[in-house]
Amino acid sequence: MVRLVLLVHSLLAIWRVVNIANDMNFWYLAIADGAFLIEGLITIIARKGMEYKWFCPCFFFYLCSTIPAIWLLELDRRDRFVKEENATHTTDTNSTNTVGLPNFYGVSISIQLEPDTWVVIIEQLLLYFMIIGRWLLPRGNISRNELSQLLFVFIGMASDITELFTLFDEKEVRENLHLTFAVLIIWTLSLLQFCFVLTATRNVKRGRVALQSPPRKSCGCSCCSTEVWSILVAMLMQDIPFVTVRLYTIATYNLINYSIIFFTAKNLLVVMLLLYRFAVILGSKKKDDGNKSLDSFMELGDMELKVDAPKRVSVVSDMYQSKPYPNTGKHNGNGNGTRNGNSQRPQKQICSYENKIGGL
Repeated sequence: MVRLVLLVHSLLAIWRVVNIANDMNFWYLAIADGAFLIEGLITIIARKGMEYKWFCPCFFFYLCSTIPAIWLLELDRRDRFVKEENATHTTDTNSTNTVGLPNFYGVSISIQLEPDTWVVIIEQLLLYFMIIGRWLLPRGNISRNELSQLLFVFIGMASDITELFTLFDEKEVRENLHLTFAVLIIWTLSLLQFCFVLTATRNVKRGRVALQSPPRKSCGCSCCSTEVWSILVAMLMQDIPFVTVRLYTIATYNLINYSIIFFTAKNLLVVMLLLYRFAVILGSKKKDDGNKSLDSFMELGDMELKVDAPKRVSVVSDMYQSKPYPNTGKHNGNGNGTRNGNSQRPQKQICSYENKIGGL
């Protein structure tokens, strides 16, 4: 069911591109949907519905078919904006007239929307469907508690990704083709986070996604921590690119308004918090390694004591067997100075034996 909804949305985006370009060749974008269907059959039939452990090819093939269509829609939106800005005394027909989708082999959708509204809806549905899809797909090794936290983190990620397109509200950004491409590339890179099979670990300041794995033998290196990798993925695929493009627009075009300043400050704060968390993890890792070394030393000492214990027992046994019992002054009936069966060892000699044993 989830894959069917994602497939319909992908085909809808491609259908809209074919409509605005009036070129049937754009249906070749649906080739990725063929791989999407093959992956679905393999997962359902061969893997008995179990999703993959580290990577979600379902979302990957869905993005491969949908993202190119959204790129074309955004570039068409930019071209219409530039034409309207360059034209003089013309009526804005694109912003007032509504358009629908043409018939495709007898299939039609009776929905009339403005061109820009079509683009916004398709972009928003992309994020909503991935969040709902992650919710409805088989959980695999993820518990329900981890899945619920993961969904909240996905909503936060989707909100941050949507905020990036607020840059297109600025005239200088919309008119610059290279900056438009830069924003679209960063937007695409941030969406690839949804392809990883992740569970959530939330800190006090902000929800973050952390890679989870079953217990395994560690290589002893701090960089192998799953939380370290999750922080690096979050910074390299979302926070650092976002703050970079926003700082570039402020420095190059002197764009200073409430939205850009607010989102830039938020991204800078998040990057600093992530770097702080990264340093804390490395510091705690070194401390844990020191404690493990001390524990290993103590365990080694315990093993030596266990190994020496039989040796000490044998020494005690030899002492008791080789040393003759002293006379107690009592004689048997034959008058010999042999010990009586009820005679006791002197206390001083017992203490000397114990001291020798302790010296071992």
